[in-house]
Amino acid sequence: MFTTGHRNPQGLVFEMNPSDGTTYRTLKTGGYFYSSEHGVRTDDEINILSSGNNYAWPYWAGFRNNPAQNYRYINWSTATGGNCTTGYNEVVIPTGATVMQESAFAAGTFADPILSMYPACDGAGNCNVTLTTGTNWMQFPTVAPSSIDHYGFTNIPGWHQSLLIPTLRRGTLYRYKLNAARNGIVNDSVSYFFRSDRYRDLAIKNGNVIFTITDSIGSTSGPSGGGTSALSRPGTILKYTFLGYQNNGGNNKSTLPTSIDVTDGSVNTNVTGATVVINASNSNYWVPLTGPDGNILAEIFANGNVLGTVTSCFYKNSGPIRSQGGTKYLDRNITITPQFQPSSPVRIRLYFSKTEFDALDADPVSGISSINDIRILKNNDGCGNVVSGATSLINPVYAEVHTTNSSYVVQADISSFSTFYFGSSNLTLPLNLISFSGKRLTIMWNLNGKQKQNVIRIIL
Repeated sequence: MFTTGHRNPQGLVFEMNPSDGTTYRTLKTGGYFYSSEHGVRTDDEINILSSGNNYAWPYWAGFRNNPAQNYRYINWSTATGGNCTTGYNEVVIPTGATVMQESAFAAGTFADPILSMYPACDGAGNCNVTLTTGTNWMQFPTVAPSSIDHYGFTNIPGWHQSLLIPTLRRGTLYRYKLNAARNGIVNDSVSYFFRSDRYRDLAIKNGNVIFTITDSIGSTSGPSGGGTSALSRPGTILKYTFLGYQNNGGNNKSTLPTSIDVTDGSVNTNVTGATVVINASNSNYWVPLTGPDGNILAEIFANGNVLGTVTSCFYKNSGPIRSQGGTKYLDRNITITPQFQPSSPVRIRLYFSKTEFDALDADPVSGISSINDIRILKNNDGCGNVVSGATSLINPVYAEVHTTNSSYVVQADISSFSTFYFGSSNLTLPLNLISFSGKRLTIMWNLNGKQKQNVIRIIL
């Protein structure tokens, strides 16, 4: 037996390999094995399964920290007035049944989940969530996770290293962000795809397509067996495709959430960013380019242009602020290479960290005192450590904070893609004398009938 102490586990998944985000690891290769399972009236769980562990059911649900009415262990075998064959009800306790709170069982005896959903509810409908009113079964905030998958791709900004959980109740896909070690949850749930359906399972394709399958009937089982709901798409496979972010028509900015961090990477090396395809289906969305960590590097609004396969790269300098021709420039440069250059102007948003900006701002001769002093400096360099060609200056349409005290973004209209640097003025190349030639010149003239000769020599 591998593990014990589970209540209605319905989802099992190995984590995707952090190095490539596409293959799955196993326990033998050091991977984590995640499960999702139902609570009872609260406390649906996400667990990391490890051989020999007991996950506490039926002695407690979720974390061992619930109020008195949230969950109670009832030993029906000791009841003298009724038994489990007459109907299961955790509110009306049979006469003589032994009742114990979670705190009655020793801490450390069982393995805790990495997440307990809605543990703050008191079991009487007093919860930290808004619930549908009506029959008693709807007053308890279980979401009834039906499956689980690990998102190891980088296509959707902020989703890298997340757990995706579809639910039978409330027809929702929940996303939980994992910590850096992938053994804990660092944020509360983010919900997507809400509809009047019961999601039974999900599958991910290429990082930007998610399939869900819905139940064919709306009735439920167990303590909530009295509940039924009308389904909008019963017995259906639904396909959700991530195309990009909506264009905000009021200011032509992206609707990328400001909670998405700016990508980071190894210093003093070329870091390969995302490869995306921009075609007719997404040429009027803000298509994100991400780094290896799944965070944001740049966005492109192609304005109807088909750019084909687009690759990206960025370089992070470590050490003294870089300088060219006496002009200082930012410690980050970004290279974007489309399969097809646009035939009409496109919009671009380029992201960098506050740390990088502050280093440039601190240099007394950088010409930078605020984000409004930043200019985009474009040339035909490849992705590299220093500027190697003279740049042309692009004035941003917007230069602003992206995440408070963390990062910035500049937006501009451009007619082609290449490499982008950042500074206060153009980067010019110094004039290097390659060769010089000269010859002796003799000048003759007549002064007062006397011929004079002067020799001019050019000396290098």
